[in-house]
Amino acid sequence: HTEYSLLDGACRIDQLMDRVKECGQTAIACTDHGVMYSCVQFYKAAKKAGIKPIIGCEVYVATRTRFDKVNKIDGNNHLILLCKIVRLAVKRRILSRYPFTGYKLEIPPTLHLHLTGEQLAKVMAIDLPTYRLCHTRDLFVFSTFTGLGRAEMAELSERHIVTAPDGSKWIHINRQKTKVECRIKLLDIPLRIMEKYKGEGENGRLFRVPATCSLSRSLKIIGEMCGLECHLTYYMSRHTYATEICLSNGVPI
Repeated sequence: HTEYSLLDGACRIDQLMDRVKECGQTAIACTDHGVMYSCVQFYKAAKKAGIKPIIGCEVYVATRTRFDKVNKIDGNNHLILLCKIVRLAVKRRILSRYPFTGYKLEIPPTLHLHLTGEQLAKVMAIDLPTYRLCHTRDLFVFSTFTGLGRAEMAELSERHIVTAPDGSKWIHINRQKTKVECRIKLLDIPLRIMEKYKGEGENGRLFRVPATCSLSRSLKIIGEMCGLECHLTYYMSRHTYATEICLSNGVPI
């Protein structure tokens, strides 16, 4: 933020570029809070100093409308805009050209980790001190043995449980993302977890599934207590199902 972000920034544009050069930077972004008064001065100062200017703005995101805000309900939701604001500035001739021409965003490859059999055994065997941690661990293990994501877990109800002619129990449920029906055989461990939490869910649902942020906090604690050499996330349960439960045992998916 520059001096144009009242009560928020203190950087004076005429002095800022010298400091940027001292730090060895070749580019600098301006994202003033809710205003863009500084853009022209910032752009000219940066170009004069031989530094690449990146124009942006930190805007307010209105949950309902910008005229209707209730403290502790709507919260302080901010969003930093860069390219979109720059395109608008070019269109309105505030900037003479688009500064991002030729720039290609580099997206690092996403590595989806899964637990090894030894790590999964640690998670299942550890004695946890609170009900919240035990509950989160059991939901994670259930997903590990069924391949269900958090969204499917939250919707899972008695109507999704089907008993086959041979007496085995199966889950028949549509994936939340693709809407494709999947049929998953319930092994002994998920059946025991279902029995343990029977009657916990509301409106016929099998489980009470906490919000993602709550699950993430609990899984982080569980991972640290187990001494896992990775950051334990709920998404890892599905990858562990694919690798350890299915493919490693010759089960096609």
